[in-house]
Amino acid sequence: MGKILLLRHGETEWNRVDRIQGWRDISLNDRGRSQSRAASQFLAEQYPDLNRIVASDLSRAAETAETVVSAPTFDDLNVEYDTRWRERDFGIYEGDRGDTFFQENPEFAVIDGLEGAKQNVPEDGESYIQFRDRILDGWSELRTTDETVLLVTHSGAIRTIIAAVEDITIDRALLDYKIANGSITEVVVEDEVWLDIVNRIEHLSPSL
Repeated sequence: MGKILLLRHGETEWNRVDRIQGWRDISLNDRGRSQSRAASQFLAEQYPDLNRIVASDLSRAAETAETVVSAPTFDDLNVEYDTRWRERDFGIYEGDRGDTFFQENPEFAVIDGLEGAKQNVPEDGESYIQFRDRILDGWSELRTTDETVLLVTHSGAIRTIIAAVEDITIDRALLDYKIANGSITEVVVEDEVWLDIVNRIEHLSPSL
């Protein structure tokens, strides 16, 4: 039996003020660094036999992954960076307010958007379908594991994986599953692949 742990990166200032990050390379803020340290301690205690760490190469995910691997428990592991695990590229819209973006740009909203929203491509970015296919290409490799693997990535990637594992639309995954900064979602790999725990946050104090 294998297990894949999906760790969302710690908070950034753009997360805090709700700006679309996409491929913009934003570093963790102080809260995000504290969340990463808490996740590292939790993983060292709960999963000391962790076999592998894979991460998006964007700074917010990379810094989170490097914090995890800095724990003495994991001193024999190195982070494997893979660009397939980046968040969706929103091109020229990166930096826009997240709370109003899809109302102002319904052509890109996969929930209640115009027909074709999943196929529409932001200028200099990628469509949701392109993003999904990139994520599922990486997932097709990870989901065959018989080890315990940590994947440090982004909320969009985690929800896309949930949609694939649960065989639901991305619309439902976005509406039904909260993925907090620093949270851990667990997927079990046996004869079938199934979702065990979503958005695990007990390692995060109320202030985090």
